[in-house]
Amino acid sequence: MQIAARDRTRIGLQSETLGAYDLGIRNILCISGDSMKMAPAPRGRMDVVDLDAIQMLWILRRMRDEGRYMDGTRDQNPASIFPRRGGFALRIGAKVPGFAQRKKINAGAQFFQTNLVFDVDRMEVWLNELVKRNILDKVYILIGITPLKTFQNGKIYDDEVPVYSSQTQF
Repeated sequence: MQIAARDRTRIGLQSETLGAYDLGIRNILCISGDSMKMAPAPRGRMDVVDLDAIQMLWILRRMRDEGRYMDGTRDQNPASIFPRRGGFALRIGAKVPGFAQRKKINAGAQFFQTNLVFDVDRMEVWLNELVKRNILDKVYILIGITPLKTFQNGKIYDDEVPVYSSQTQF
């Protein structure tokens, strides 16, 4: 399940997660989500920013590990939320890998899912940087891929999706 922080409050996150658990969902991808300023009209509220993705994962890990909710109450039978994985989205080549990834791992991330990969050579350089920083031995990486359904679909990716140059240096 993917949850965007921009769409959630703390209480909403907790209740949605428990509902998902009852439906059999165990793995959760926590993302911050794009700003509502980028959304087409009519837009949702832009003044409600309660959480970021790292805080979301910390809350979920606390619910699982301590059986404690944000208001301090305890659950005698805490849900085994994402016993296998809790994760984050990553953009290959956007920044020097290291600090942000370590912060996410410390919050409880067990996997990272990348954005769509269009430049395999750039991805390899990026993965090597993660190896140098001892990040790959702590998390799994899910590489983003997608089938192109039509030529027009590929054209949209080519014209509108930013791709990081393989000349970018870390």
